[in-house]
Amino acid sequence: MEPRLKLSRGQVVLAEDDTMVRIAVAALLTEFGWDVAEASTAADALAAISASTDLLIADLHLPDGNGVDLAVAARRGHPQLPVMIATGEPMADEGDYVWLAKPFRAAALRRAIEAAISVVA
Repeated sequence: MEPRLKLSRGQVVLAEDDTMVRIAVAALLTEFGWDVAEASTAADALAAISASTDLLIADLHLPDGNGVDLAVAARRGHPQLPVMIATGEPMADEGDYVWLAKPFRAAALRRAIEAAISVVA
C-alpha cells in the first residue's frame, strides 16, 4: 500500500470522460488537498477554468476534443496555468505539459502534479 501523500495546493480542473477514472482521480486529488472541479468534456473543463484555477489535468481523448487542444484554449486566458495530460497511449510529450501514463498510482500522480507546477514556476 502506498503512503498517503498530502499536498495543499488549491483548485484543480479535472477533465476525464471515463466516470470511474474521474471519480477515482478526483478522490485522490481531494486526499492530496486540492479542491476539484470535475468535467467530462473539454467544453465543460474550459468553462470551469477561472483565475483561481491552479492546475488543469486533462485526459488526452475527450468526447469533444483532446487534452492538448483544451490546454491550448485554457492557456489563451491563463498563460501560466500548469497542465498535466493523462493518456493510456504512447505519450507524445508535446508542449510544456507534463504527460502521465495511465494507469497510474497515487505517487506517480503526485510526482506529475509537482512537475507540472514546476514547469511554469
